[in-house]
Amino acid sequence: MTATRVAAPTAPWRNRITGSGEEAPDQLLATGFGPGFNGPLLVAIERSSSPGSDVIKRAAAAVAAEPGVLAVTSPATSPSGAVAVFTVIPRFAPQAPETHALVDRLREQVLPGATGGTGASSYVGGMTPVFIDLDERVARRLPLVIGVVVALSVVLLVLAFRSLVVALTAAVLNIVSISAAFGVVVAVFQWGWGLGLVGLDDTVPIASVVPMLMFAIVFGLSMDYEVFLLSRIREATTPAATRGPLSSSGSPRRHG
Repeated sequence: MTATRVAAPTAPWRNRITGSGEEAPDQLLATGFGPGFNGPLLVAIERSSSPGSDVIKRAAAAVAAEPGVLAVTSPATSPSGAVAVFTVIPRFAPQAPETHALVDRLREQVLPGATGGTGASSYVGGMTPVFIDLDERVARRLPLVIGVVVALSVVLLVLAFRSLVVALTAAVLNIVSISAAFGVVVAVFQWGWGLGLVGLDDTVPIASVVPMLMFAIVFGLSMDYEVFLLSRIREATTPAATRGPLSSSGSPRRHG
């Protein structure tokens, strides 16, 4: 029950999206130029022939009109004229939900609407969209990865110990322990519980790779101890005549 309660904060997990990765420079840039300066968006417009200037201007104007956009740079065109690129500075920090929503709007509504019918393709890139995409992919795939690994562990435990109850119990306990570990990380680093104990002054997002690494470590440790414990129980409950050449104490048996 305690582990289940500890796992409760897992749901609002926010992955880390940063600019340079150095906290002090990022804070200085955010103070001087706004929080979105650390995570600019790169918008590219491409088509097989040279895109007309009207399309580029219309796209830049549509992006600049978005409420979550602080500034848009002048478009730069490639030597061939087939690609035009401009930078977008969001109003909010890279990890803010508003920035995530802005990227989605630009990709799904604003840019397709501005370039529709012109034969041009639009793209939104940069470090912030890359981390947003990674965040979404991890969120989609992590439950599948956990489910497959836990299911395979159940099969292996059934084959090893000939007990479905033992295998299912181990699977449930593994899921609870993993969820509890996720919950502790969210409670400390995103809710701010006990920040002073880990030397932090404010909450921070969590790197996208952390959930997968935590799962691998926690599951490995949990399953190792489960197998060790069950093996010792099996050894203790197996009749002495069927244990093999070593006794439970590890000393060779003497015959005759």
